[in-house]
This record gives sequence, structure tokens and C-alpha cells, in this order.
Amino acid sequence: MGANEHSTYHRSLLENNQHWQSPEFEEKRKAAIAKKADTLEVYQYCAELCRARN
Repeated sequence: MGANEHSTYHRSLLENNQHWQSPEFEEKRKAAIAKKADTLEVYQYCAELCRARN
């Protein structure tokens, strides 16, 4: 596989897959991150991460 084909392959993965994991896994992952947010600073940081992923 040449560089162009390799690049095209990775671009197609990004375009065709919104999540690398199942929706259930994503929900559990987000819930675990939120549970760790026990300070306002960490809460704000995690909230920003979750917003960026949606």
C-alpha cells in the first residue's frame, strides 16, 4: 500500500466511523469521566472534553 492509498484508507476510517467503540461503551466512558470530576476545575475540563467529542 502506497502513501496515497494509506492516507485514503485512514481518511475513510474517520469519515465512516463516528465512534471506535460501541455507543454503550461511549456512554460508560463518559460516565466514568464525569464520576472522576470531583472538583470544579476537573469538572469544567471534563465537560469541555465531552462537548468536543459530541
